[in-house]
Amino acid sequence: MNDLERIHAFIKVVEAGSFSAAARDSSSISSFARHVKLLEDDLGVRLLNRSTRSLSLTEPGRRFYERVTAIDHDLRNAKSEVRSCQASAKGVLRVSLRAAAGLATIVPALPLFLARYPRYKP
Repeated sequence: MNDLERIHAFIKVVEAGSFSAAARDSSSISSFARHVKLLEDDLGVRLLNRSTRSLSLTEPGRRFYERVTAIDHDLRNAKSEVRSCQASAKGVLRVSLRAAAGLATIVPALPLFLARYPRYKP
């Protein structure tokens, strides 16, 4: 269990509004509670006020939540950017077809293809 897992559990609990709501999609309530407790222990501060009927952020919890959600957003963007590098067209594409079919199908599609993959050099 690493810091990132704990932080993601904390974010999910805050956004869901409860441990049980956060756990509905994935693991057990105790798993989320354990992650948040370990995060609080590591930070040496209480992040959430808990009662049987409600859950609220403490002031340090609110500050931490704001910072880690921004970092999480940046991390997701970074991963998306890296993945998009793999989504680019690469290599040589050879198509064999009649000239009439090429003129009717391929030639009209070339401007869109080149706009979508600007790094491609014909």
